[in-house]
Amino acid sequence: MFSSHRRHDDGASRRREWALPLVLSLLLLAVVAALISYIDLHHDESAALADTHPDDGASIASSSSSSTSSIPALSVGSLGARTLLSVQTVSRHGSRAPNAITAVACPSFAPHLEWYASSNISAAGLTGTGMRELRRLGQLLRSAYVPSGFLPAHFDDRAVYVRAVAEDRTLQSGAAMAHGLFPAGAAPRGYPPSLPPPVPVYTLPAEGDALLEPRKGACRARLAADAARWDRREGARLLRRRSSRRLLARLAAACAVPNFAPRPIRLPGGAELEYREALKDVTDALGFDVLERRRPLAGLDLPLVARLRTLADRQMWGRTIGTEQQVTYMSGQLPERIRLNFLAAVSDQRKRRREQKQMAHGEEQEAATGGQHSSDHPTAADAADSDDDGNDDDGLVLPSGLSPSMRLYSYHTHRQSLYELAAFLAVEFSISSPTLPQ
Repeated sequence: MFSSHRRHDDGASRRREWALPLVLSLLLLAVVAALISYIDLHHDESAALADTHPDDGASIASSSSSSTSSIPALSVGSLGARTLLSVQTVSRHGSRAPNAITAVACPSFAPHLEWYASSNISAAGLTGTGMRELRRLGQLLRSAYVPSGFLPAHFDDRAVYVRAVAEDRTLQSGAAMAHGLFPAGAAPRGYPPSLPPPVPVYTLPAEGDALLEPRKGACRARLAADAARWDRREGARLLRRRSSRRLLARLAAACAVPNFAPRPIRLPGGAELEYREALKDVTDALGFDVLERRRPLAGLDLPLVARLRTLADRQMWGRTIGTEQQVTYMSGQLPERIRLNFLAAVSDQRKRRREQKQMAHGEEQEAATGGQHSSDHPTAADAADSDDDGNDDDGLVLPSGLSPSMRLYSYHTHRQSLYELAAFLAVEFSISSPTLPQ
């Protein structure tokens, strides 16, 4: 077993028990899914899927690289005596248009924003590139799990569950993934075979979504206070570094603003936002331009864009997961939900095993007694059926009240959630790319 220790907001110790397969699976899923929206579809793409096999504590990872011309035929590997029980993916939304604040924080970017608008993309909306990215994720899942029979070829609400943050780009990402997983021809009879079937994407209002959006709900005030504290201390030191000042000076010149020092930006309607808070939005916009194969702003090149994005991400990490408490509350209920999902899969498997044992034992009894069965003495199958304490021969104790498990859980959120999940599991990763933050 693997134990992860995090402190509650009040400073009390919190202990969570994690099965080793879960840790390995989440490590791979979080690292890969966090990068989905950054993949340039005009170059080689890579993706990885993690399968957890609670029977023996093993984890199998499958990876593949391909061009946009074909989808790789992935295999779940040589399972041997192991049984694949459940797959869970956590992914960021696809590539999107910049936030509206970019027009105020970086006036030089206005022509770029006009290009997005002329492409029928609203501010912060999912682009066609972003839709293709998530559709490819669905295609990858289909190629990996449908041929083996693990997932159905047609949507089944007993096997597949899709959940997204309540924003257009995350909901659209979930829908695009589902289109790849269940393409045209996978709909029920009576629906046009040329169209992919509509697949339900579940969500909750952001203010009440403790699973995927704790930053906008119960933890909103705490996050604002912690971020302001980090800005005054570590954040101020980060932006005062000579290397940071040089980068920000280059960005300010490209954006046609005096500087990106801590000073307010007046937004339409009278609201104010500090330039350092807009750093993420502006550098995100530069990254989205790269994905859409547009030239960077005058005075910037791809290596400089990557360095600026690295600076912005370091700022974001400090503001959101800079302390042990933040790592805990910003992860929300997602780590526990994923753990329970896997445990539910184990529980369902145990029930199936007991039913099979009962059936086999009943057939043996019937054959031995010539069809006569005595109810005076309990059978081994009866004893197995009465074992409701959650224990099994693998030594794993299951909580009571678990819901029936799905074959696939697909969660669609923001990249902050991936960073928070990786921090919660103490995972470090680095992906080499000329345009990705390091």
